[in-house]
Amino acid sequence: MTTEQDSNQPEQTVVAREDKKASRAKLGLEPKMLELLVCPLTHGRLMLDVEKSELISAKAKLAYPVRGGIPIMLPSEAREMDEDELAAYPS
Repeated sequence: MTTEQDSNQPEQTVVAREDKKASRAKLGLEPKMLELLVCPLTHGRLMLDVEKSELISAKAKLAYPVRGGIPIMLPSEAREMDEDELAAYPS
């Protein structure tokens, strides 16, 4: 696969973007949908954890599951996160 890159951007940045895109695709999530989704409790932004197939709300301390490419945005379905887990995500 060939990619054009801006002379101001290092190759590593381009690869990181491609990896993010591949990760979202692996879960079946469209980038535009991820931009529009917010936590139903805090209305704050969500972060994607591809390894765990979850959308993370650091403010609510909840991890919403993604099943079959569909984010389950119900607080009753979300997993509570402890402080150690949350340290990996900016709030």
